[in-house]
Amino acid sequence: MHVLKHNVGESELLETPGEGRVLVLDGRGSNRCAIMGGNLAEQACRNDWAGAIVNGCVRDVDDINTFAIGVRALASHPRYPGTDGVPEMHVDVEFAGAVTCDGEWLYTDTDNIIVCNKEIYGWLLHPSLHDAPSSSENSFVF
Repeated sequence: MHVLKHNVGESELLETPGEGRVLVLDGRGSNRCAIMGGNLAEQACRNDWAGAIVNGCVRDVDDINTFAIGVRALASHPRYPGTDGVPEMHVDVEFAGAVTCDGEWLYTDTDNIIVCNKEIYGWLLHPSLHDAPSSSENSFVF
């Protein structure tokens, strides 16, 4: 979802069943305001979203860290987002040299985010069960 200096559309999307998905928010790397905060993170958690990747800032970090979802952002910022704007949904999002497309798989820890075009979770747990994915074809770490 493309958003810039606003979070219009996020609440409506996060009200839908997340089914373990990850919301990717593209604030185009802006540090002018937060585009996600504690209320939206709580809503995501309540509706079974696995987390959010934010190419921009978040606020209410202490609150976000209490919820059972993962949120990764470039920085925190105390300013609320605007309420005027038109979100672009289900679009490719590019940041940190990687392009994330709708339907791709995201894996993260405290240091990295991996973007894959197919599920590799089973492969990560049991490498002997699957051929290793080729980093040039299937995944990107940033």
